[in-house]
Parts: sequence; C-alpha cells; structure tokens
Amino acid sequence: MHIDPPKHGLHSLREFLKEYVMLVVGILTALGLEHAVTHHNHVKSAQLARQQIEAELRVNLEEVNASQASNLKRRKPLQELAEAVVREIKSGASKQTINEHVQAKLHGGFSVSTSLPTLRHEAWDVAVANQSATYIPDEALRRYSAAYATQRDSMAVASQGALANFGGPRLIDVLTDLELKRVEPVDLLRVLCQLLSSLNSTQSNLKEIQIQLEASLKEEAGVQPAKGH
Repeated sequence: MHIDPPKHGLHSLREFLKEYVMLVVGILTALGLEHAVTHHNHVKSAQLARQQIEAELRVNLEEVNASQASNLKRRKPLQELAEAVVREIKSGASKQTINEHVQAKLHGGFSVSTSLPTLRHEAWDVAVANQSATYIPDEALRRYSAAYATQRDSMAVASQGALANFGGPRLIDVLTDLELKRVEPVDLLRVLCQLLSSLNSTQSNLKEIQIQLEASLKEEAGVQPAKGH
C-alpha cells in the first residue's frame, strides 16, 4: 500500500482538513481493497484444497471397497474349508480321509494374505500446512478431519489386529504338513480359525473407514450408502 503525501504546502485549516480526509479515505480504501484481495485468495485456496481433499478421499474410498471385496473372496474358501473340516472331524472320519479331502480342495495350498488399502493423506497435510484448511467451512472441515482421523486410527488397529491374530510359527507348521500331505485336522482347523479371525477383524475396521469416508463425501454425487459384508 502506497499513499502519496501532498505535493504543495497547506495554507489553511480547511485545506489541511481536506487533505487529511482524502488521506484517510485513501488509506481505508487501500486497506479495504487489500482485504478483499486477500479474502478472495483465501477463498480460492480453500476451494482448491476442498477439491483436492475430496478427490483424495474418493480414491481412498475406492481402495477400501476394493480391499473389502478382495478379503471377501479370500475368506470364502477358508470358511468353506473350516466348515468341511469340522463336519468330518465330528463325523469321525480318519485323518487320512480328511487329508485327502483337504488336498482335493486346496490343490496344495491356500492364501494367507490380507488386503489392506493404501490410504493417502497428502492433500489434507498440504491444506493444514499452508493454512488453507482454516478457510474451509466448519461443517466440511469437521467431516474431512473425522475422515482422516478414522483412516489413521482404524488402519493402525487393523494392522495390529491382523498381527495379533496371526500365529506365524503354527501357520508355517501347518503349511509344511500340507505340503507333505500329512496335516493334523485339528491343527489345520485352528489355523483356519486364526486366519478367519484376522480377516474378520480387518473387515470390521475397513467397514468403519468406509462408513466415515462416505459420510465425509455425502454431498458428492455418486457416493452410495454403506452395504453390509
């Protein structure tokens, strides 16, 4: 902001007051214009931040849904195998018979992995760092903040839960027995229950993230309500 001083001497009080008023008006006008420009820039920055955040959350939601679908596919054969082993154990089938049936179902092995999404948060981090988040409307800001907090917390729980329910040494033993075609049915059943518990825990946490992401994008077209898995 630049204000030019009078270029000539003031010869009366009236001239002084006139120049003073003009100076004050000029300063106020300049300040008003500066404020208007700054506010406009902040609004544009906040709009851009919202677009980037919503785009990022939509991608994250797609990844969460994809991981849930993948885990459902992995869970189905494990669940079916566990139920079959339970039936045969209860029916009194011999270990050899159970091994033959297990080998026929598995063809030598089964998947023990769990699908977890890679949830991005760069857009939110940038909005916070450059303070553009400050100018996002409060209601939208609360939704975004809740979405990213749920992502962070639920993914941490999902990762820890998967490890907690995962019996590494026991699993390796059972996989080795499967390879040698001499698996102990009860040991196999225990491992299957651990794997199913791990998958169910992961799915529960992914569902929580899904619900929160959908809520954060509720004003966006095309976001469908959560469905049970």
